[in-house]
Amino acid sequence: MLTPLVEIQARLAAHTQSTFRRYLFSAIDWNTRLFALIGPRGVGKTTMLLQFFKEEFGDPARCLYVSADNVVVQGVGLYEIASQHFREGGEMLLVDEVHRYPDWASQVKSIYDAFPSSRLALSGSSMLEILAGNADLSRRMVSYSLAGMSFREFIELETGVAFEPVSLETLLSDHSKLAMKITQELNVAIMGLFRRYLSYGVYPFYREGEALYHRKLENILQKVFSEDIPAVTSIRPEAVPVLRRLVYLVASSQPFAPNIERMANTLDASRPSVYNYIDYLVKAGVLAALAPPGKGHKALRKPAKLYLDNPNLFSAVLGERGEEGRIGTVRETFFHHQVSSQVHLTADPTLDFRMESGQRFEVGGRSKTSTQREGDPNAWLAVDDTEVGTGHRIPLWLFGMLY
Repeated sequence: MLTPLVEIQARLAAHTQSTFRRYLFSAIDWNTRLFALIGPRGVGKTTMLLQFFKEEFGDPARCLYVSADNVVVQGVGLYEIASQHFREGGEMLLVDEVHRYPDWASQVKSIYDAFPSSRLALSGSSMLEILAGNADLSRRMVSYSLAGMSFREFIELETGVAFEPVSLETLLSDHSKLAMKITQELNVAIMGLFRRYLSYGVYPFYREGEALYHRKLENILQKVFSEDIPAVTSIRPEAVPVLRRLVYLVASSQPFAPNIERMANTLDASRPSVYNYIDYLVKAGVLAALAPPGKGHKALRKPAKLYLDNPNLFSAVLGERGEEGRIGTVRETFFHHQVSSQVHLTADPTLDFRMESGQRFEVGGRSKTSTQREGDPNAWLAVDDTEVGTGHRIPLWLFGMLY
């Protein structure tokens, strides 16, 4: 029963490189009995599981990798496969795409309870499905969220030069020194790398070929719209095109400050439905919501701005040259994608972003100035087309070194 799965695992492991590891790899407690990697499709969760197998075990008799959407797994049953693996001396089971298995949460719970010395690692491309099923496993399962690649990780993949992540506090206090160190150690122009990252550097599979990269991103979005979201919500099939139109609306704006009433009219949907669609798309890793200043349910429910999750998605939504003419929105999208993975951001009454600590940020081009920040020690400019900054002017690319 396990033979075809072992053969698939061997082929996948043979084609899994071990020289580059995502930032989250070292933060995971791989000895935890049950944990899950969650995050948007295509950010490298499968590769992380296979890297761990190769480095820690290398023997499928001890650690078995399966994809939950495999026909053997679907036909034989996840519990039955786990049962045989652990009865025969297996120590760990890696279940990829777990959200593709019907009633996965109860199956995993049964495996966890029946084999107390076992370890299980799950991954799910749909954040929605993982979060929906987590209720039955909340006392048992630890969840780790994997974001798209940072600019720091892209630099390492492209040049082989690895830099340690920097804290936001260090970045603000020592940004000139950090920028000079990084630019001097690289043998390529940092701004050239940054432009390439904005186009295709967020998802590791760009290494498989840049020519098909944006087509693959389009396929990812299609699966999120037609498979992931309908699988865990009450959304009707006829509403799926509305999700696409909503994402297009956000991508084509400069940037998008949502007016729910107007959106409902444009999309021919009810106001409650629009709120739900935004929530679904944010949880699925397609959109990112910036809360308005303040706290409470209302602030979380109605965002001040909506962005695409990351700058690479512009071309997937609007065509291969989709980011052209939208450089201001692309810059803000980059800043939000990189910084919000480390700290909570909200809108600011006069600048673009605000942190809970009171630090405020305006994002713009090289010639950007801001009278609103003059004399405020907590106000900063994140400026593009700049290798090294001074004072409260920080190169925008440097915010990609946080993770």
